[in-house]
Amino acid sequence: MKKLALLTSVLALAACGGGSGGGSNGGVPGTVPGGDVPGTNPPQAGNVDKITSLLPEITVDGPDGQKTYTLEDVKFFDPSIGSEEGYLTFGLDDNGEIDSIKIMAGDTIAGNATRGDNGLFSLTTGFKYKVSGIEGGQDYYTTDIMLPGDYTTEAIINAFESVWADKVSPEIMDAIKAKVANNDIEREEIDYDLAVELYGKSVGLKYSDFGYNTMSSPDDPNDSSAMFGGYEVKRIDNPVFTDKMTFTGKAIAALSRNGKNAEKIIATDDNATTLNFDNGKATLTMPFNDWYSIIVENPNSQKYMFRYDGETKIGYDLNGIDNANINVIYYGDNNAPTEAVGGISFDNNGVEFKGAFGVAKK
Repeated sequence: MKKLALLTSVLALAACGGGSGGGSNGGVPGTVPGGDVPGTNPPQAGNVDKITSLLPEITVDGPDGQKTYTLEDVKFFDPSIGSEEGYLTFGLDDNGEIDSIKIMAGDTIAGNATRGDNGLFSLTTGFKYKVSGIEGGQDYYTTDIMLPGDYTTEAIINAFESVWADKVSPEIMDAIKAKVANNDIEREEIDYDLAVELYGKSVGLKYSDFGYNTMSSPDDPNDSSAMFGGYEVKRIDNPVFTDKMTFTGKAIAALSRNGKNAEKIIATDDNATTLNFDNGKATLTMPFNDWYSIIVENPNSQKYMFRYDGETKIGYDLNGIDNANINVIYYGDNNAPTEAVGGISFDNNGVEFKGAFGVAKK
């Protein structure tokens, strides 16, 4: 991967453990990659109140006595990944204020976005290497190695070869490799600004939250995705539902075409998004402003069915829904869900949708 413009890409890399090979799509209760439902389960910084409505800490009774959990124990997932092996967490300063966002690969920190005075978080995603002064060549040659990566001399040479071996003469390539071997190179960080908007406060959530993130740099256009998650200690793996139950809230999504120029869309108002349970059937409805309503049905705890309704006034036309995934997590006390967040991703006709929603029991 030459460049890492998307936070989704960072999470995908984290889910792969930072190396080659595939990541996991499991681990989140309610995660269904267009398949069967397991069991019966269906930009800013500042103080905590300005970033999230999550409770600053939760104390619970356990077999070894009381234990307190803080915002550092909250996990946020990306709709297109849904894996606990790649997720985001908050970092706190000595006063309990959010001062960083950590990108986690299991228990390992794969990246750390630190809060700046401009209200954004700054994330180093890798390093750019530059070789210049090659006789008979161009002014300079560059290559990137993204985090987490191998930064040995051999790895840097390989990175230059992967970019330039088929573009320059063997003599120029040998000269570039000699410069690297002699440490006659320049290195600079590749930094991105990360803006995070969380919307749980508008829904009344306290154990979970959801929202939107945007990464940008001077050299790359903005790229965005949704995010959702909450306190693991309040997550309900096997929620108990009554015959009829209604949750209301909000939804937000990033729309892009062929992975470029993401645009943020929001459901019409704070209570427009609904999650209804009616005698074993669950229906999630997200009516987006000036775009389609996305509807997900889970009849009789069988497969999720995805459809859309209405029309679009902003483009991003659909003629179906393909490669759909939904991840739903319920939160509450004593196995009784009082709120839920989730993520949905799909693509169709070149349009890519990455959305998140948050709902509270009515």
